[in-house]
Amino acid sequence: MTAAHQVSDAKQALLQQRLRRRELTAGIARRPASPLPLSFAQERLWFMEQYAPGTAAYVVPVALELRGPLDPDAVTAALTAVVARHESLRLRVHADEDGRPHATTAAPAPVPLAVVTVPAGLDPAGRDRHTRDLVTADAAQPFDLAAGPLLRATLIGRGPDDHILLLSLHHIAADGWSTDLIIGEFAAAYDTVLVGGVPDTTEPPVRYGDYAAWQRARLTAQACADDLGYWRDRLAALPPLDLPTDRPRPARQAFAGAAHGFHLDAQLTAAAGRLATTLGATPYMVLLAAFQVLLWRHSGQDDFAVGSPVAGRTRPELENLVGMCANVLAQRADLTGDPTFAQLVTRVRDTALDAYSHQELPFEHLVNELKVTRDTSRSPLFQVALAMQNYTRAQRTLHGGVTIAWFPVDAVATRFDLELYLYEHDRGLAAFLTYDTALFDPDTVARMADHLLTLLAAALAEPHTPIADLPLLDVAGTERVLAEGRGPRVVVPDQTLLDLLHRQVHATPDDVALIDGADTVTYAELHARADRLAHHLVERGARPGVRVAVCAPRGTALVTAVLAVLKSGAAYVPLDPDYPARRLEFMLGDCGALMVLATRDAATALPGHGRLVLLDDDTPWRDRPAHRPPSICAPPTRHTRSTPPAPPAGPRARSTPTAPSSTASTGCNAPTPSTAPTPYCTRHRPASTSPYGNSSGH
Repeated sequence: MTAAHQVSDAKQALLQQRLRRRELTAGIARRPASPLPLSFAQERLWFMEQYAPGTAAYVVPVALELRGPLDPDAVTAALTAVVARHESLRLRVHADEDGRPHATTAAPAPVPLAVVTVPAGLDPAGRDRHTRDLVTADAAQPFDLAAGPLLRATLIGRGPDDHILLLSLHHIAADGWSTDLIIGEFAAAYDTVLVGGVPDTTEPPVRYGDYAAWQRARLTAQACADDLGYWRDRLAALPPLDLPTDRPRPARQAFAGAAHGFHLDAQLTAAAGRLATTLGATPYMVLLAAFQVLLWRHSGQDDFAVGSPVAGRTRPELENLVGMCANVLAQRADLTGDPTFAQLVTRVRDTALDAYSHQELPFEHLVNELKVTRDTSRSPLFQVALAMQNYTRAQRTLHGGVTIAWFPVDAVATRFDLELYLYEHDRGLAAFLTYDTALFDPDTVARMADHLLTLLAAALAEPHTPIADLPLLDVAGTERVLAEGRGPRVVVPDQTLLDLLHRQVHATPDDVALIDGADTVTYAELHARADRLAHHLVERGARPGVRVAVCAPRGTALVTAVLAVLKSGAAYVPLDPDYPARRLEFMLGDCGALMVLATRDAATALPGHGRLVLLDDDTPWRDRPAHRPPSICAPPTRHTRSTPPAPPAGPRARSTPTAPSSTASTGCNAPTPSTAPTPYCTRHRPASTSPYGNSSGH
């Protein structure tokens, strides 16, 4: 089926209607000399600067690699001519007496060109690193919208015929389309200067202020009302996208960002193009569908929006205008019903065509009209964006043999949680996944990029596969996850914690075992302290099958108490002194501890317990023997258990002998000591490093 048949008759009629309406609409007229209006996008950017002053989120960096015999004076003259032609590059925005933005333009003036030299002696890799550091540092510098200028120019010298021209602009003055226009006009002006000519500084037929005035006047037209009605219905009850993050979302956006670069090879890009042709869509729509699947699989949400930037140059007179004309469309995703990938692309196509036919309503005006609840922690309507940049990025050659190529710029800011940028080139698509560093770690974003490549390859190979069945992991990734799930193979010594302690005591009795503030305890001293306390516990009824609670902060007393309980043959119940009192009361009642060992401070959090042993005062056991108490029963042979004794006569005879937990345990749901059968001996296995990290059931 052809692309023409794939697009419904209704869609074609709708597009033709919109095109006829634009043809009948009057062109963009030149405005009066004053005042200079701001477009809706410019006004919002000014408000964002007031909201987060000093942010680099709206800096547009452009870095050009210039190879050949460059004339710096000609560079300055060419940049000066470009800025003189376009009033948006000479914009200044002040606040008036009422706090509202007021725009003016500065008179044409020479553009300052800062010159920086990369240190000599660096190898090519070191030279590139130093250059990237300089570019990144400049891109992180904010602009003063009132003082200006809104374009910074820096020439980085890397060798006699090797330079980087860095142009940093504020987004209020230019968008991505504009940067390509600026480079083209710069190249033409440079060539003119080199041959002794005067570059053209004539204003374009339509200036940016003319566009801004036309945009504001259009809002009173029926076309704007139609657009607003469409978006109001389309975005009703739109939920935010909540992706799992590495850290909690801050209460306020900071706009700090970074980017992960990857590549869609020519084969994958061509396959996306073929599927798009088959379904009457565009490659962008296919890639947007794949991105939506990725976000759905990571978030579990089948309803959210993805920001889709458009050039906003729907009229011929805007194609050569430098300024902020870009708009952004909130493309609402619909992944309900587990469609196949081909079906999803069709949904995305229909949604995108509808959105494109209503794209002239400024996003900023839409947000205001929808009365979106303001949330300082995230952007309104959508939190992720996908942009496919198809304006020219080809290499150019200047007069005198100087070549111009793009130099990569590392992202330092972002306005959204995630932004996926795609750039066309002859080897496929260069991709950059920009992310909010307050939310995501680099490894997380790299993993998401790998998931996107894997699911996209699978979807293009079998487009009729349900999206829930598209894999996120390739073979190597699957094996890695399975290996992580199994965990590393760890050889556990066939020894108990007490075995290991006794071995260490005999090997290095005078080595330091514990340091607790000013208290330093050797292995021999720790062994002796625990043995004395263990004798005291045995005298009070501690034995195998009995639970003894321990409640103390981290320190010498806690370690001594745990070892003493184990030496007595009992099982210890860890009680965190920071738990609420009702929680501690429940745990004590549930486990039926025979006694509680606690420091004096920790004991204040405990409910009344008749058998409390204060660890701060060792008077009751200070004179006890410094060796392990006599065994309650003979130690079993390793790997075996001793034969449990016959149950005594009486009611307890109906109970089945039960062993206590062999690790630190609360013994939840076990019989209390008053009703428990006489247990058989158990070997205590090595305990957890934290007494509070290995309790069961609580």
